[in-house]
Amino acid sequence: MNTDLKLSSNVLARNTLQRVVDGKGTLVQCLQGTLWLTQESDPRDIVLEAGDEALIERDGVSLLFAMSDARFALSSRTH
Repeated sequence: MNTDLKLSSNVLARNTLQRVVDGKGTLVQCLQGTLWLTQESDPRDIVLEAGDEALIERDGVSLLFAMSDARFALSSRTH
């Protein structure tokens, strides 16, 4: 996984975004606020509220957009 993120807990101000590149298998956990997640070549848009999580299922570029001030964590999911 190659991301622009270095910390386990990340903060995004409202109306800002974070790119995740080739993040297949990465678990996104919304800890505070509201995030919008979209993945390259995936027609779905996922909205995450505090306590929600979603798995990035594709490589390519995924975007996390803060619909409000938000805090989130990214972790690799092992099976």
